[in-house]
Amino acid sequence: IERDGPPVTEPAATGFGRTVIERMAAHAVDGDVTLTYDPAGLRWTLTAKAAKVTNPGSAINPGHDSKISRDSSHG
Repeated sequence: IERDGPPVTEPAATGFGRTVIERMAAHAVDGDVTLTYDPAGLRWTLTAKAAKVTNPGSAINPGHDSKISRDSSHG
């Protein structure tokens, strides 16, 4: 965890890390990624159908179009 750094702002250029988060992570599970540049820290959210991110037959996998969202916040 980073602390006491400068406020977070959206970068002017897109780098490799942002490409990985926005495109590759979303593509891997056929989902959507949202990046939020809050002054307290970057937040990224990956939303996808549960069946795409859980093991078949697991207790979480309902076997239909339910969606789950995983939010990763750093501040």
